[in-house]
Formats: sequence, structure tokens, C-alpha cells
Amino acid sequence: MLAQVSKVAGNAILYVTYLQYLCKKNNIKELSFNDFAKFFADGFFSNEDLSNTWTSQKVDCDSKSMASDNLIDYSTALTSIL
Repeated sequence: MLAQVSKVAGNAILYVTYLQYLCKKNNIKELSFNDFAKFFADGFFSNEDLSNTWTSQKVDCDSKSMASDNLIDYSTALTSIL
């Protein structure tokens, strides 16, 4: 279902990261469909919101190192919600 809603990989990554955050915040160890429905009871994010969020998580990186410019690709950025 998430793949259908997301349409593109970047949006799916944003949704999964958001769900990970919500699970951590609500002390949920295993996400049920009921939890999923509760988290999105008002609907899903607009394409504009997803695009703005994707752009906002970009970081500067050294182009020679071939490192990712996506903050959410770095595990250290997500340690608080793991």
C-alpha cells in the first residue's frame, strides 16, 4: 500500500522514516495496519509537501567522496529513532 501511495522511491523513504519516528514516539515495536491507519487518518502528504521535505533533508557533501547528499542515508542521522 505504501508503494502505491508513494509512487517514487524517495517518497517511500520519507514515509518509512516518518513511520519509524512515529513508532519510536508511541513505543510501537511492530506496526499494525490499525496503527498505520491511525497515523494517516487525515490522509497522506501532498506531492508538494513530500518534495519540500525531500529538498530540506539534503546536505552538502564532498563530490569527490561520492557520499550521498541525502541526510536520511546516514545512519547517524537516525540514531534517535532506531
